[in-house]
Amino acid sequence: MKRLTSLLLSIVLVGVLTACENGADSGSPGSKTAQAPAEKEAFTIKATQKKKLVDYTDPNGYFKMKIPEGFTVNVYPGDLIHYTFHVSDPQNPQYSIFFNMKTEGYLKTEAERKWYGSMYPGTPFANLPALDPPTTEYFYQVFTQSFSLSNAATFTFQTMNDFEMIEKVGKSMTGGDVIRGTFTDEKGRKTDGLFSASMYPVSLYYVTTYYVYDTMYVTAPEGEFIEWEAPLMECLGSIEFTQKFVDGFMGQEEILGRSLRANAQIYNETSDLITKGWEARQSTYDILSQKRSDTTLGYERVYDTETNEIYRAYNGFTDDYKGDRYKTVTDNMYNLPVNGYIEKK
Repeated sequence: MKRLTSLLLSIVLVGVLTACENGADSGSPGSKTAQAPAEKEAFTIKATQKKKLVDYTDPNGYFKMKIPEGFTVNVYPGDLIHYTFHVSDPQNPQYSIFFNMKTEGYLKTEAERKWYGSMYPGTPFANLPALDPPTTEYFYQVFTQSFSLSNAATFTFQTMNDFEMIEKVGKSMTGGDVIRGTFTDEKGRKTDGLFSASMYPVSLYYVTTYYVYDTMYVTAPEGEFIEWEAPLMECLGSIEFTQKFVDGFMGQEEILGRSLRANAQIYNETSDLITKGWEARQSTYDILSQKRSDTTLGYERVYDTETNEIYRAYNGFTDDYKGDRYKTVTDNMYNLPVNGYIEKK
């Protein structure tokens, strides 16, 4: 990513700290009116509404974390070893946080899966896709196929069609890749996110099977992930399992036990690693994605030369505006959060 000027860099740092404290912009106009430009009779500026994070405690007493206000938490009704929960906006589940402790039943190759299916039809090893190759990227390419067998009446896993890795941004504390990726949901909507999962091979006589630990991801609609990355990662880093949860399965799973004994460190450090990788990413994709989103939604993007705040303006604003204060953003500015919206009166 091209190096920004020192002035812009300082603005980014202030913006990130503010987002971590208050939550990210929702991506829609809020009620707070910012300082209006000189042409008050022509248009107004409305600041983006900040997302408030609130404390959530699982009613069963198994974990607690921060979630965006208004989001719901859905827990999969399974055992603790495979504990799974999904935090999402009930109005649009593209805004989401997902965690799965462990999933299993993946074979090393498709040939092994077919052989196992011929010997033991109907078993998980016969029905689940092979992890070939056993990578985080491929795991998410078969995510929907994997979890479609586990849907329950009270829990629906997200649909991930056409999953595409944009880039690797780091490693999680449990060894898996952290990747930036996109997919389309069941309604065909493009969704952006950060994804992680860790694969461990286990030999079972004639075949090699894989366990997948700590499947974690955060997502938002295409073009909005820059606004949501900070609060979603803060929520992911705040996951804390209680002693009641640990006592429920301790000794049943060695690797998982080690993870839980240090869960506060693992999830916070994983969150930090993902965030650092995100900040160091190649930004070409995000610039193009933001431009495409502006075009689709009918916006122009400008910045205030006095405050360096960035706004999405109605299409045609730069033709209407005759002053010098608001100018079209440069490409690098597309990677900064939007501070508000310029609207016609």
